[in-house]
Amino acid sequence: MSKRIILADECFKLINTPYRAGGHTQYGVDCVGLLVLALMNGGICPLPLKKIVCEGYSQIATNTLLLKQIRNYCDRVENAEKGDILLFKIKDVPNPTHLAVMYDNNRIIHADSRAKRVVLVNYPSKEEGHKMSFFRIRE
Repeated sequence: MSKRIILADECFKLINTPYRAGGHTQYGVDCVGLLVLALMNGGICPLPLKKIVCEGYSQIATNTLLLKQIRNYCDRVENAEKGDILLFKIKDVPNPTHLAVMYDNNRIIHADSRAKRVVLVNYPSKEEGHKMSFFRIRE
């Protein structure tokens, strides 16, 4: 099975996990923690990602280091497919501020701070003000 499919399936298993800022366990995750926990649970986590989250870096440092690691282990793609990582950038913010994993053609899985849990939701449209970049894990 491809790493992308494993990632999507592991994220799906984490639906309804509580949201917790800085969290990276089954007791609570944020968007970074969701990605890393799913990668670790699927046995496909590059060790630098685990180190970034588990050593308790600040949120800004974590996001910067995570982006670097995503670029090291993933390729940027034009169109997202199941298991691809979506990085969201809100208007006027220099770096991406949120990430999600594509579950199917119409839905994403992400840690939603407003819903206070990991959710499966419809894929956001560009009209909602999000600029997205898509990354695919190398096999």
